[in-house]
Amino acid sequence: MKTVAPVDVLAGRLDMTMTHDRTAELHRISNPSLIVGTRDDATVPFYQSEDLHRSIAGSKLVIVEEGGHYSYRRHGRDWNAIVDGFLAEHALGKNNPI
Repeated sequence: MKTVAPVDVLAGRLDMTMTHDRTAELHRISNPSLIVGTRDDATVPFYQSEDLHRSIAGSKLVIVEEGGHYSYRRHGRDWNAIVDGFLAEHALGKNNPI
């Protein structure tokens, strides 16, 4: 609970998330794109990850089954494997930055 923000801060973040819309610009993304969502994320529902994936041509979508909004903390090894695999697939990294 030490890392959870006060209710007014959380409400402000949710409001910002719901009103910030740059959907019309997503088609301009041409770099390899990895989108990771979590099926039980109450802050960013997984269907938003699916929508983002459909809007970015050639993007890769991975849906993690469990872990909520902080699944990267709860399942760090799994997340690292997902990202490492994506970077290896696209030969991205120190010698070939995005």
